[in-house]
Amino acid sequence: MLRTVLLILMLVSAPTLGAGRTLRIGLASDITSLDPHLLAAQPNLVAARHVFESLVDVDERAQLIPGLAVSWRAVDPLTWEFRLRPGVRFHDGTPLTLEDVIFSLQRPLQLNSPGGFAAYVRAIAKLKPSMRTRCACGRTCATARCPKTSTR
Repeated sequence: MLRTVLLILMLVSAPTLGAGRTLRIGLASDITSLDPHLLAAQPNLVAARHVFESLVDVDERAQLIPGLAVSWRAVDPLTWEFRLRPGVRFHDGTPLTLEDVIFSLQRPLQLNSPGGFAAYVRAIAKLKPSMRTRCACGRTCATARCPKTSTR
């Protein structure tokens, strides 16, 4: 299984590796899934950090630092506001939207996972795509495709 995953990673990253280079990743256990929401096992989490990015990350001192969100704040005890980093694109060039973030927060609840991330997002299960958010331009926009920050 690990060999298959490594082969896939090498093929995906081949254009950036250059001729004659090899990517080797050593882990104590096999990766069981590259699905970021399926199973929160350590080898899966280690591999996922090289492929996926979160809204907020943690630095070496366990302090919260920006990821896909440039800032975040508690609006009230039950509401958080995240400002998305402008210009973020997927590997195929598609811009990251608010709908993509909402999908990623709702998806763990839809999986029948043996040890996934549903417990971490269950409290925000009522998040709706119609919610408005303050985007990176400073205005309140319906999606991250703000006319000021999007190239579309």
